[in-house]
Amino acid sequence: MKKTILEYSISTGICALLAFLIMVIGGIFVYEEQFRIYALICDGCFISGIIFVCLGLLFFVYNNGFFDILAYGFMRFFAMFKKNPREVKYETFYDYRVAKAERPKADFMYLIIVGVVFIAVSIIFLILWDQAGGNITYSE
Repeated sequence: MKKTILEYSISTGICALLAFLIMVIGGIFVYEEQFRIYALICDGCFISGIIFVCLGLLFFVYNNGFFDILAYGFMRFFAMFKKNPREVKYETFYDYRVAKAERPKADFMYLIIVGVVFIAVSIIFLILWDQAGGNITYSE
């Protein structure tokens, strides 16, 4: 339970920091118009949420063995440069897959959940942006 709270709080903090950084780069403290501020909050939350969802999906794909052949190939390639190239940890790809299946899988759901929450917050600010006159085009 303590580990789960720590995972969620750290990932939420990082996602919020990334969203805030995007907002600051966009100039959130410069604008006074409400719809521009809503647009920057929407952009920051959406971008950081998408990054976290994609990172979680990458862990999901990794857990299911999508990159195993690449990892095994690189291990075999770098083994050629050792003093004794015949000395390898896994003789065949099958041995590598069996050994990898015994290892614990990486947890990833907290990344997807935090990302989806930030995307939901961005949708709320998108609705607020539209109601505040966000369909007005402006130039810098």
